[in-house]
Amino acid sequence: MVEKIEQAKAALVRALEDIFSTMFGENLVVVDHHDIADTPRISSMIGFGGIWSGFVALHFSTPMACQISAGFLGMPVDEPDETVRDTVAELANMVGGGLRNQLSTGEEMFKLSLPSVVEGLEYSTRGPAGSQELFLGVVAGDYHFKLQLVLEKKNR
Repeated sequence: MVEKIEQAKAALVRALEDIFSTMFGENLVVVDHHDIADTPRISSMIGFGGIWSGFVALHFSTPMACQISAGFLGMPVDEPDETVRDTVAELANMVGGGLRNQLSTGEEMFKLSLPSVVEGLEYSTRGPAGSQELFLGVVAGDYHFKLQLVLEKKNR
């Protein structure tokens, strides 16, 4: 399972590098997730199931979610609204799709769920018992957020 989480980490970093260089023109750096503020926060998540199962969650401070939305859309976004929720959901979808593309070697590794968004101060995201979690801090230019990956333990 350790090899699987490391393989997924490398695939996620490559997917994020592609997204941020293409969409934002920024180079990506992975940092300790404790170095990234995320409260008050907005989280976008996308689940996946198949040969690999689990979810990816992106955790943003509220101002950072607005800033990423503004960069994504090319227009000012000052308040967390439907536009921000849609943008961070689409970013989760892009990361999930990038993970799938990076891991696939002719065989589809998993199918993606619809992305979802959670906002608030008092919540957490966790995988089921026996799953493995990975947290990364992501910095790309002025953009920064936390990424959480949860993989279900399977015998494949």
